[in-house]
Amino acid sequence: MSEAREGDVVNISEDLLGSSAEFLRTVVDSALAAVVVMNDQGIVTGWGRRAEETFGFSRHEALGRRLVELIVPLQHRDAHNAGVARYRETGKGPVLGQVIELSALHADGREFPAELAISQAAVVRGRTTFIAFVRDITERKEAERRQDELYSYAAEAVKTLRDFASLAVHELRTPLSVANGYLSMLLDGSMGPPSEAWTKPMGIVHERLQEAGRLVNDLLATSRVEEGALQPNLTQVDVEVIVRAAVERAETRARVVGSTVILRKTTGRCRVQADPDLCAKILDNLLNNSLVHGGRWVKVEVELTTDPAPAVSVTDNGPGIAPEVRDRIFERFFRGDEPSAQPGSGLGLYLSRQLAEMQGGTLDLEWSQLGGGSRFTLRFPRAGQDPPGSASGPGRRVRRSRE
Repeated sequence: MSEAREGDVVNISEDLLGSSAEFLRTVVDSALAAVVVMNDQGIVTGWGRRAEETFGFSRHEALGRRLVELIVPLQHRDAHNAGVARYRETGKGPVLGQVIELSALHADGREFPAELAISQAAVVRGRTTFIAFVRDITERKEAERRQDELYSYAAEAVKTLRDFASLAVHELRTPLSVANGYLSMLLDGSMGPPSEAWTKPMGIVHERLQEAGRLVNDLLATSRVEEGALQPNLTQVDVEVIVRAAVERAETRARVVGSTVILRKTTGRCRVQADPDLCAKILDNLLNNSLVHGGRWVKVEVELTTDPAPAVSVTDNGPGIAPEVRDRIFERFFRGDEPSAQPGSGLGLYLSRQLAEMQGGTLDLEWSQLGGGSRFTLRFPRAGQDPPGSASGPGRRVRRSRE
């Protein structure tokens, strides 16, 4: 290929200039969008091949006619004419340089959605020429409509499922409570001394009923948290009282499974701004997790500290958590690699973290070692300190919604 010379460039430029109308028509006809050229009187002076395909008018039919009569729907023509007149008077047009969506008119009389970009192309002998690029976006709008329909359908399906789950959970609570109550009476001798042969089976049934009750309560609480129906009732509480009560509740379950729960250390009275019921729920979940997943003879220790901020730690000597899943344990319904190995819904840690953050606190896995146990820590703001999103913050609603 020979090297181009300066004279060649000049010759090529001159050739293009000599056939500028033909060259421009080739460029316009090759454009991906419909190209329409109009003067400041609203008369069509250019009509590309894609404009013929988009609007149904041939170039011969379009040239020399008013654009408003060709492609502007009747209900929008006054606004179009006013815009053209305003530009002639002021030299300004609000749609120039903008990409807008509007309705366009086809030769067969139907309207279709279009995307328009219009600019001032040139001023020749005091007359302004505008060039517009138009796309038929019917397919895109139809895809958006279908997407919206699918989203609405999915949202309605999720709502229906949540309503059903909420109803089912409410309906399950009553029979579970009744069955658990009668079984407790049988076990404690309120209805006469139980047979020795029945004591162990009834204890197992009692434990399974409690597991079912915890699952039902977790599902109900999670639903309320996600719907915004459960809000903390923040007040000044003594964390030590809440911790001691949680340990006492866990001791009964620990004895059944042959494990121990002890309050290893406490700083004494420790007042924080929190919801006592939600705090109790968090601690119950943490202690229950240690007892369920720790295996037999697990030892669980609870510690209350105040430096640098009030915190409750729950430590066990169970199997620990694998490094590759530690970032996922607070996800909803996450239950590890073998979800069928242990009972539970996978909601306990997820719900507990949500409840902690609702009160301006945090819940984290401090450390875990395979074969060496785990340590979770619940931290609170100090009493008198407004937690993030607390009642004193703007727009915060504090209300109680519990069974």
